[in-house]
Amino acid sequence: MSKSNKHKCMIIGITAWSLTKPDKRGIDIVTTNIISRILKTANDKYIFYLILQENNIKNIEQLLTETAATVVPLQLPKIRFLQYDLSLLFMPRMLMKTKLDVIHFTEFLPSLTPSFYISSVRKILTIYDLIPSLFRYLPTDYILKWRLLLKRVVKKVDMIITVSKNTLNDCVKYLQCPSEKIRVIYPGVDNIFKPLTRKEKAKEVIKTKYGVEPPFILYVGTLEPRKNVERLIASYYILKKKMGIKHRLILVGKKVWMYNTIFNLISKLGLSNQVVYIGYVDREDLPLFYNLADVFVYPSLYEGFGIPPLEAMACGTPVVTSNTSSLPEVVGNAALTVDPYNIDQLVQAIHLIISDEGVRKELSKRGIEQAQKFSWEKAAQETLKVYTEVSNLRS
Repeated sequence: MSKSNKHKCMIIGITAWSLTKPDKRGIDIVTTNIISRILKTANDKYIFYLILQENNIKNIEQLLTETAATVVPLQLPKIRFLQYDLSLLFMPRMLMKTKLDVIHFTEFLPSLTPSFYISSVRKILTIYDLIPSLFRYLPTDYILKWRLLLKRVVKKVDMIITVSKNTLNDCVKYLQCPSEKIRVIYPGVDNIFKPLTRKEKAKEVIKTKYGVEPPFILYVGTLEPRKNVERLIASYYILKKKMGIKHRLILVGKKVWMYNTIFNLISKLGLSNQVVYIGYVDREDLPLFYNLADVFVYPSLYEGFGIPPLEAMACGTPVVTSNTSSLPEVVGNAALTVDPYNIDQLVQAIHLIISDEGVRKELSKRGIEQAQKFSWEKAAQETLKVYTEVSNLRS
């Protein structure tokens, strides 16, 4: 796979284990898309070392043939002790052998900390959010390690990439990072998320595969306290019992933390037949749900970016979301934004969209236009610029 090159190449390492994960989180979706676009646009003046944890090189073989750059997959040793994965602790030795110009850590993990202390290579870290610093429901040992180690790590990196201005501001406020050391690079949206002109096939697929029929209100995201699903359910109860809407509420996403209270509330309010938990949905089926929903509701208390509202807008689905954290950056003036702690505001916003066809059409039009502002190709080009900027920093 090596390519001869008379010019001096920039040698870049990227933590790329997201590429081989079958079920991708938001971070994995962002990382996978940016890496794949970088490789497709990079020329032969680049050498990339892709650092992988799993032995799934076959999953990315096609990607490796779509680039003019030289790409070298690096496989970390698979070492476990009890329930702990120790493979990342061996990264420093591997990195010192490769003579990199720049290493891009595409996410922070406590076990990566030793790698940030290598002085012979320029370091970039992507920070998506500061959830472990702001929310206390995560495991205590993880929160303590994350908070203590991240504050030390950011002092060792040459540049930080964030996915929103809100996360930039959080890094300045909570990590005491100088803003001039941070670059904001917005994620894009996959081209599978688009309006469907013929929806009959979509209706047939989700009815057969998931047992769901319109009309419905849609939520896509994990089930955990930060996502504020309980207030969404309380809002739906009012819409159903007091305003008489015919819609069901569809919840799509994995159970993560402290989700039992959600199902207890559904049962307590007598909504077991009206609130349908689908769980994880194949990514290629998500556009069907977005397109068939009358409204997409995302009342999250905090997001580093917020990919689901962007996907919904790209499909032309009217969106109700929170007026907090990064979400106003994502939706602009193309959605109805509310105080996520205010159930009355949620009820009124959802009801307005359901009951007013003119509002639905206007928000659909605005949403499609807003989603077009976000591009994976643009994100990849901006990331390459950061690589060049960091490699040119003086010692």
